[in-house]
Amino acid sequence: MLELESKIILAEALAPGRGLVSGVGKHAEIYQELSAHRFESALLVGHMPDLAELASALLSGDRHLALEVKKGALSAIEVAGMPPRAPGILHWLLAPRQLILIGQEI
Repeated sequence: MLELESKIILAEALAPGRGLVSGVGKHAEIYQELSAHRFESALLVGHMPDLAELASALLSGDRHLALEVKKGALSAIEVAGMPPRAPGILHWLLAPRQLILIGQEI
């Protein structure tokens, strides 16, 4: 067991339909909510298309980047801070099928 329960934060800004309704600028609700916590890395879980829009915003500063994110996908995006002051770096994006194959190798 990883004993992560004490580190779980429920971010209301990631609730279905909330997404980036307040825009992608530094005052976006999700950026404000994440900025309230100190962490070096985070795993964000949510719903489509909200997560694809957030990934797009983190990578380009705009939520309209043509980024295909499958349901159940996992990605690693590096940003310098919250709110992001520069485009993020996409380290990897894995589709569910790829995650299954990785799991079979372990």
